[in-house]
Amino acid sequence: MKQAKELKETISKKGRTESGITLIALVITIILLMILAGVSIATLSGENGILGRAADAKIRTQQETDMEQIKLAYSAAIIDNYNSNTTYSSKEGVTAAQLKNQLPDNAKAVADTTDAKKITVTFTYDDDSTSKYELNGTTGNVSVVTEGTNTTNTTNTTNTTP
Repeated sequence: MKQAKELKETISKKGRTESGITLIALVITIILLMILAGVSIATLSGENGILGRAADAKIRTQQETDMEQIKLAYSAAIIDNYNSNTTYSSKEGVTAAQLKNQLPDNAKAVADTTDAKKITVTFTYDDDSTSKYELNGTTGNVSVVTEGTNTTNTTNTTNTTP
């Protein structure tokens, strides 16, 4: 009977020493999790992080969308000119008034005071930010003048002459 009791105590002691985690293992796990969290935060919010690149991509996407709308409006104005005037030549281009009729409601077109074929198109968004583009009314080239509140001038020129 004494031997059985000693055997039970030996088994229960071994079971206790092998089960559970040690304090050292817990501390190492916490340190590794903190390192991973630090790397993740740096990847998300760093200067070249995912959030910064997403914001840049949003701006570029909006610019390309706006430029596409300007090109479509330019092409529609050219087609209207052909349909209404049999002697029309695409070399004559479009005016700001003709372009304005084709642009969406959040855009306005204004002709330059010195050159009527130089048209500034301004888009106003729901958050009251604006983007300006310059269209050559003769050639159909579109370039970015400003991007919202950012004053960096980036030029993307695309010829849309039919």
